Amino acid sequence: MSHSTKQTESGEWTVGSGRDVIHRAEHEICGAGLVPSAERARGVALAGQPAATRFDATTGHTPAAWVAHRVRTEENAADAVAAFELVAADAQEAVDHCLVAQRAVRALRAPGVCSVDPGLADSLQTVRLAEDADIEALLAVRVADHRPDAGVVLREAFDAAAQRLGRPVAAVSFHRIEGARHVLLATGSQIEPARARVDAWRAAGVECGLVCVALCRPAPIAEILPVLQSAESVVVLLSGQGSAAADALIAQLPHCRGTVRAMRLDDVEQALGFPEAQTRTPAGGGPSLTLGILPGSPAGAELLLEAIAPLADSTRSGVRPSRCRDDISALTVGGTAPEGNDAIEVLLVADASALRPEHFEAVADGASILLAGATGSESQGLHPETLEALAGRGLQARPVGATDGEDASPSPSRRWLTDRLREALAALRPELSAAHVRDGGDGAPADWDRALQHFYLTGSGAHSVADPPPSVGLRPGSAGPALGAHPMHEAFPDGDAPGPMTLLSLFARESDAWHRQCRGRLRDEIIELRERLGGVLSRDDERGPGGARPETLANRLGRSADELIDTSALSRNLPQTRGTSRLSAERVARIERATTIFESYLREEADEPAAFVLGTNAGDAWPGARSEAAAVGPEAALGLFDGLARRYTRLLRQVRIARLEVRSEYEAGQHDAATARFDWRNFTDEEIGAMPPVVVTGTTGEGISAILRSSYPVRLLISDGLAGHGDRAHRLQSAADSWSLGFRAVAFRDAYVLQSTLLRPAELKHGFARMIRSRRTALAVVAEPDWAGADPWLQLALADAGRRSFRFGYDPDAGATLAERLTLADEEQGLPGVTPADALAVHSGYRDQFRVIPAAAFSERQVDFTELFEAEGDADGSKLPFLWVDNGSDGPLRAVITWELARACHGLGELWRALRDMAGGSAEAEVPLPVAAAVDPTAAPADTRQAIERIVAGLLGS
Repeated sequence: MSHSTKQTESGEWTVGSGRDVIHRAEHEICGAGLVPSAERARGVALAGQPAATRFDATTGHTPAAWVAHRVRTEENAADAVAAFELVAADAQEAVDHCLVAQRAVRALRAPGVCSVDPGLADSLQTVRLAEDADIEALLAVRVADHRPDAGVVLREAFDAAAQRLGRPVAAVSFHRIEGARHVLLATGSQIEPARARVDAWRAAGVECGLVCVALCRPAPIAEILPVLQSAESVVVLLSGQGSAAADALIAQLPHCRGTVRAMRLDDVEQALGFPEAQTRTPAGGGPSLTLGILPGSPAGAELLLEAIAPLADSTRSGVRPSRCRDDISALTVGGTAPEGNDAIEVLLVADASALRPEHFEAVADGASILLAGATGSESQGLHPETLEALAGRGLQARPVGATDGEDASPSPSRRWLTDRLREALAALRPELSAAHVRDGGDGAPADWDRALQHFYLTGSGAHSVADPPPSVGLRPGSAGPALGAHPMHEAFPDGDAPGPMTLLSLFARESDAWHRQCRGRLRDEIIELRERLGGVLSRDDERGPGGARPETLANRLGRSADELIDTSALSRNLPQTRGTSRLSAERVARIERATTIFESYLREEADEPAAFVLGTNAGDAWPGARSEAAAVGPEAALGLFDGLARRYTRLLRQVRIARLEVRSEYEAGQHDAATARFDWRNFTDEEIGAMPPVVVTGTTGEGISAILRSSYPVRLLISDGLAGHGDRAHRLQSAADSWSLGFRAVAFRDAYVLQSTLLRPAELKHGFARMIRSRRTALAVVAEPDWAGADPWLQLALADAGRRSFRFGYDPDAGATLAERLTLADEEQGLPGVTPADALAVHSGYRDQFRVIPAAAFSERQVDFTELFEAEGDADGSKLPFLWVDNGSDGPLRAVITWELARACHGLGELWRALRDMAGGSAEAEVPLPVAAAVDPTAAPADTRQAIERIVAGLLGS
């Protein structure tokens, strides 16, 4: 999301979810060092630069100096690799912890963890960010030549941060601890409730106090110990995430005079015999003001912050979120932070039709209700029941659509709205304004055309008053045609309900069918060869001195011989045969070795896994598979295959020997050298099929080049996630690049490639059957929706109809030319009027690439992106491309898209036409295919011919 900030003397105000503001703080510290994976953070840290991982970072720690951010849960409460762990009680403390941790890891040369509780991570927060000078000063710490004590380093880092930032930043703090006989230790979100409860118990005469611990490991024992030694009882409060964190803290505490126990805050009274005391909301510390905006959204909260930040600056007051209703965003400036909700004193209604009587429950008496964009009477756009409720509460709704001398605008600009809000605030709470509300600028209303041109070129200022919340994707006008053209629920095997594991389940069924067949044939042949080799040895025994012995005859005649024949009598009557036709010792040794290896395989074969799956937890999706859920690199897959290949090489080498031995055709001079050279590359397709397949799964194509270059028969099952994740640059790269992973794999020449979509399971089944039977490296890139997002099947349908996800196959065994090897699933893929931008619009991750505008902002400069997408050549920079979107209430609206997104989508269209021409056998493609170079997926040629020439040239390595 974008952040709205206002420079102050002590830093910037910023608003967003807890995760967002912490990411923003780390971005200010690390810049490009804020990364989504531990391995990348390690590389940045090894280069001597500060590094941190995002909350959604890939798992795993490595010994390098970086900071990992996470939401505290029962599962991750302990972390033996990190040198320390900080747990924040509120968002401001979490932001300050970023600086403490970065200073500490530089000195310790070891990773650290900053944790927050789930409620803090997910709720709206407002914080001050440190200034550049503060960051530079705090990180200017010399890295010690030796490994210093972590506790000493952390205490020094906390002290330095508190002194530099001018606010309390401490590893441990104390509340009402004087003379306390009972001491509570709290961390994270337990601190504020515990503080209020201690105040209530003190008022009731209980001598208790609170120790607030921010440095959970290593705990600041030296500071805590004096308090604990004088206490009769010590209680470590359990958080909502379970007991692991409390247990870890207790384990670090020294022996205390009093009893140490862990319990929940609500159980303390009964356990310790405290009198029941009701906590009271503390009185406000000075004047306060609460603003709200309806409907609520992060973008709305940003607008409020722009208006309220100057008041906070001028009064040195804090800004905090107020949680009054889920559909209203509210901020409070001034006062204290009580447990509960602040009544809204200024409510900005961005959409009059959204205001309902129940919203007045969150509004204070005498509140100002501002109707944005209204130019007529106060009743304009309001529901009759809402007007009645207004009158019942004695409230009035004041239109703020225009002032004298200004043109009426039904959808005023963000800048204009903040100016009107500031005027309302100054009039309502003059004591907060410190004589004057700061001027927000020249006050001129933003011109829509200029604003849209700026957004189109820079991508900044994505949100307008017409926008829905950025956490919700848009519904393009093409959604109806796309749904009508594609069946949403093609039959899945066994009637499975599609979900996140469906792709792996489809692949597993096809793989198991083929591998069971191959394994069964190999097992049957090995059993037969073992029996025939046994016969060869038995016949050889007959030619020896003991050839007529009863036991030899019994072995030769079989297990039921004694029931039909007296083998002892037969042995006495048979003549003793001797001769020189006995098997050589070398041949007997070969046969016995083969028999031993066969018997070992037959004993172990039943316990062999159905497959090895790296990169995901196969779970119920693949019964019998052995999976490794942790993130693994391609070298792990290649190493695993090497290990399996060595075992099967030994087995199949003996199969080759046994086939010759049973026919007495093995000649040492002729066959020994060939047998020694035998390896997995000499396996037949069915023999490779008898091995447990090595399958690498993932949601990106990063790191697969090593496998594609190896020619190992490893199966790569890659999900082309349609949703945008990561920072802005990463999301844009994903929009232009993820679709082309399979296309780029074609450039490796020797790999079997399938690119398709989960929307078409029958097509996937056919493609999987072919790739599983191939002895080549095989890559499947399959479009999957964001299962947590809205309407997964609409995501897939729009991606398919808009050519956001291509569908084709590349089989190196199908012919010598590119046209023979490359097959499009549908040469006319896509629907008229649907573009890749329609597919991206439904994902909230790309919302900052779209700016929704009302009808009043329509102009002739705006052009339907469909026209630009279907045309050849780059988009005309003089036009503003848009999509038609439906917000469900106001009818069709236009969503202007950025130049970056328009260019990326236009490039997809160009490359699709190039791919279609190549698969159709254009002159450029009708040549033998040598080793090829990779294709640059970001290229956006000026016309179709250039696109074809550049892609073909890349594929042909010329």
